[in-house]
Amino acid sequence: MKKINKTDGQVMMIVVLVLSGIIIGATAISGLMTVRQTRQTADAGNSSKSVFAADAGLEWRMYKFIKDNYQCKDELCRDGGLFCDQRPFDNSILTTTCNLVNQDSSHYYYTISSSATFKDSSYTFYKDMTIPK
Repeated sequence: MKKINKTDGQVMMIVVLVLSGIIIGATAISGLMTVRQTRQTADAGNSSKSVFAADAGLEWRMYKFIKDNYQCKDELCRDGGLFCDQRPFDNSILTTTCNLVNQDSSHYYYTISSSATFKDSSYTFYKDMTIPK
């Protein structure tokens, strides 16, 4: 009859523990990735609202800039004009700006921006324009 050592089976126990650890780690990582993808999918609607609002704000501000003979008019927002710090959706804010950033002997340099935030999604679009004097 074979004598049983106290050390018999240690290798098998170590292998089982290592494999169990690998499986638990892989399960935890895949669970975290699934939760992250679910959150991103749920936020896709908010993200698209922010993108479209910021795009519309930039187009409106560029239209006003061209209509006002290539001048940035700050008074647009004093009377609560359209797209000036407005809330196009619940829990959202949209801000548009037009700034003369530089000028030289032959050109004016403007930056027009539009920033929209809806819940946790935020987008900002910029348009740099060079206008001859």
